[in-house]
Amino acid sequence: MKKKRKAFVIIGGSKPHVPFILAAKKLNFYVILFDGSNNCLGKNYCDLFINISTYNTDRILTQCIKISERVQIDGVLTYSSATEAHLSAATIRKEFDLPGNQVNTVRLLTNKLIQKRILHNAKIRVPLSISTKALSKAIQFSEEQRFPLVIKPTSDSQGSLGVLLMKNQNELK
Repeated sequence: MKKKRKAFVIIGGSKPHVPFILAAKKLNFYVILFDGSNNCLGKNYCDLFINISTYNTDRILTQCIKISERVQIDGVLTYSSATEAHLSAATIRKEFDLPGNQVNTVRLLTNKLIQKRILHNAKIRVPLSISTKALSKAIQFSEEQRFPLVIKPTSDSQGSLGVLLMKNQNELK
C-alpha cells in the first residue's frame, strides 16, 4: 500500500493566511485551502483550492473526508477572527484526531457570556452585565447603572466589532 502524502488544511485564504500556506509548503505539506472567495490571495500559493465559505463547516468537513482518501490530513488551522472558521477547524481536528483547540474550547473562547459565568464561579470579579435582545431590558439595566456603559456583542469574537461606548441614556435609544 502506497503511503499517502501529508496534507495541511487551511481555513481562509486572505493575506494574513499566506505565511501559513508558505510555511506548510516549505515543510512539504500538500496544502488544501478553503475560502469563500475565488479571488483570495492564498489561492495563488496552495496546492488545492476549494471555494467554500469558511463558515460552512459541514461542506468543509465533507470535502476533507473525501480528500483524505488520497492524502493524510495532518493539520488544520485558521487565522481568522470569525468564530465559524475556528469551529470549522475544530470540527476537522475532531474528525481526524488532530491536536489543537476542540469545538467545546472554541465555543468557550468565543462566547463572552460563558467566559463571564466561569470567571464568576471561580470567584473572579467581572463587570456587572446582562444579556438581552430587548431594548426595554437594556434601558432598564442602564437606568440602574452609572454611565458610561459598554455595549458589546456576546459572541462571534470579532475583536471590538460592535462594541459601543454609551455616555448617557439618550445614546442607548
